[in-house]
Amino acid sequence: MSAALIWTTKHFQKKMLFYLVLLSFPCARKGFFIYMREEIIKMIKRSGLIAITALLMTALLLAGCADGIGKDDIESAGPPDEVLTIIWQGKETEIAISEIMGLDIVEMEAVTIDSENNDSTRMVKGILLKDLLEQYLTVELSDIYSIRFTAGDGYAMEVPPEVIKERDIILAYEMYGEPLEEKKKPLRAVIPDERTMYWVGNLVKIDLIEDREIKEITGMVFIDSLVKVLETQDYDYHGSTDIAVLAADLLMEFREKQEQDFITMLSSDGIEKKEEKEIFKNGYFKITGDGAPAFIDPELLSGMWVKNIFTLFYGQTAYVSALQSIEMFENIKSDGKSGVYLNNIIEKTGLIQSDNYILRALDGYTIEISSENIGKGLIYIDEEQQLNVYFKDLEDSYLIKDLLSIENKK
Repeated sequence: MSAALIWTTKHFQKKMLFYLVLLSFPCARKGFFIYMREEIIKMIKRSGLIAITALLMTALLLAGCADGIGKDDIESAGPPDEVLTIIWQGKETEIAISEIMGLDIVEMEAVTIDSENNDSTRMVKGILLKDLLEQYLTVELSDIYSIRFTAGDGYAMEVPPEVIKERDIILAYEMYGEPLEEKKKPLRAVIPDERTMYWVGNLVKIDLIEDREIKEITGMVFIDSLVKVLETQDYDYHGSTDIAVLAADLLMEFREKQEQDFITMLSSDGIEKKEEKEIFKNGYFKITGDGAPAFIDPELLSGMWVKNIFTLFYGQTAYVSALQSIEMFENIKSDGKSGVYLNNIIEKTGLIQSDNYILRALDGYTIEISSENIGKGLIYIDEEQQLNVYFKDLEDSYLIKDLLSIENKK
């Protein structure tokens, strides 16, 4: 073998080893394939080493450099398996949808109720959430206070404890014998005999909430009077110009008493929704027009709004709508006044019992009423849109205008 050929072979071997090491990095393959091809051409012209050229080409193929993409690259180029993320006690667990679909199947007819109280029956197929939790997290539903479902588009809904205790929760991947429609994939939460708002589609995350400490309610604030001292603004609501206040301003007056990180809203038709405090504070509280009072936020999907709010609980305070109270409870007429007894509101909000209560008007005027008489107060809205409370059976027939709050006397 000539000295030139020996030198060329050794030189070639060194380069080949160097290049093969670099080719183990996929991001470098395409560029080095082009560079090595030029080297091959040079060496063919220099020494006619056809055998060595063939060997190099074979090595390149084995290194996965055909067109700059190796076998591993081809396999990873396909769509990754979608996952469901479950958060429990601060830890995230990702479970592949393909694994979920391999669990024990549940197939059944499930009834759902829409916002107009119309029900419909749907055939669903999926797995039970409790089976998934027991297998992957060794968690039982009895360990959980509430569940928050979150969709890929940001829609979120928290399922209250009473629903979790009474209903099965299904993670469905088929409906009516067909895969879910594209916008509902990969999973849809299904809770038979519950409202459609809990049937969260495009489900990507489940937060398991271990405890929501519900504090004793020690006071009520009447929204109808409170908003009179807040800055209002026009709000375009489906073509209607209504009045709204910032949700953060609604909570501001009593902020020093609260430490809770969530708000619970209860509508007059029984719908209960919990919302993170920071999300609530970024929205608006609509106080006139259709569905008032209502929590709305243009940054959230309309399905996350809450209309006809009777009360919202924040810490130890219940913010009450007298307007919705009059819609909810039996109306009583007394001395030309028509309204509802405070007893109904006290029971519904859970205001704790006290020997005496302090009633405060918007102008600061206060009176003290005993527990024996507090429930007899009749609240009503007069022609001037003032919220008043009237105690007919008391000696002085107390009448308080612009009733702002009721607190138990400490």
